[in-house]
Order: sequence, then C-alpha cells, then structure tokens
Amino acid sequence: MLAGRNAHLASSNLACSLQRTGFLSVGLRVMLRANLWVEEGLVNGSIGTVLRIIYCANQGPPALPAFVVCIFLDYTGPTFLPEHPNSFPVTPIKRAWTAGHATLSHTGISLDLAWGLTIHKSQGLTMAKAVIDIGHHEMTARILLVALSRVRNINDLLVNNFARELITRLAINDQILQRKREETRLRDL
Repeated sequence: MLAGRNAHLASSNLACSLQRTGFLSVGLRVMLRANLWVEEGLVNGSIGTVLRIIYCANQGPPALPAFVVCIFLDYTGPTFLPEHPNSFPVTPIKRAWTAGHATLSHTGISLDLAWGLTIHKSQGLTMAKAVIDIGHHEMTARILLVALSRVRNINDLLVNNFARELITRLAINDQILQRKREETRLRDL
C-alpha cells in the first residue's frame, strides 16, 4: 500500500529499503531489510528462507500478506512454529519519508530476494560460503576487499573470472597502498 502523492515513484532506497512490489514464494531465500529484534539475531542483512505466506481471511495475492514465516538460522529467540526451529513471522511495516514538502509512506514486507547478492548488499555480512564473480575489471579496490572478506575461511570462497592482471593492478593501487599504510600505523599504536 502506498500513501501520499507520488509515493508510487519511490525507489527502495528512498522508501527505507521497502520494495514497491515483491515476489515471494515458499522456499525462497530472502534477506531481512530491517532490524526487527537485534538481541535475538534478526537484523538488517539476516538471511532466511520463506516457510509460509499467510494472508488475512478472504485475501490472497496481490494483497499484502498478514505475515511471512521465515526460518533464520541466526535467530535465537522463541520459535514461532514449534515444528520449525528458528521460525519467525515477518509482518508488514510502514516507513515514512519526506520528499520536498510532502510526507510519503509505504507499507510492505521488509524482505528482499537473496539467491544472489551484489557486493554492496553483502557488505557487513559474514557468510558460510560465497561464490564471487567480479568480472574483468572493478570500479574500486575496496569493492573487491568487501567481496573477498565475506567468509571466515579462504576454503569457503570460490572466485570466478579472477584475471591475473587484476592482482598486479591491485598490488600498486593507491587505495590499497593507503589502506596498508593505515593498518600498519594502527598496529604500531
């Protein structure tokens, strides 16, 4: 549901990470896009799987679900469905923002598709395993650093299309050299 003049034009960035439309199905891998219960592990970026989509009586798609039951492996709170540990109901939330002199709002489920993630969306996440394809060039050395540092163990990382000349270019990259100097400075403190 959108409210306010021109709210239907808002991008997910402007609408506080809520998508204008969403396509959910049981078994879908999703990313939570809000801090719902930080103390119990339900934070922005948590990865889960859709278990059930529940609608109000006499409703169904394209109406907004009453809630979506997901299994989040990092969730440590009470389980919603006893037969499914780590299950939690994600309910619609309303986000409001200002555009010019107007206040706009959007109500939606704070879940994004997560079968694959951009490097930017993976920032701050720790993943069990990752497959990275950076292509033949990258815009900045820092993006590659983010991509390569998403796993705890190098054996859990697979890099596709990693050209040798990229390593050479990165070794003399100003951003990388500056970061190395800063890390050395901090280590020496």
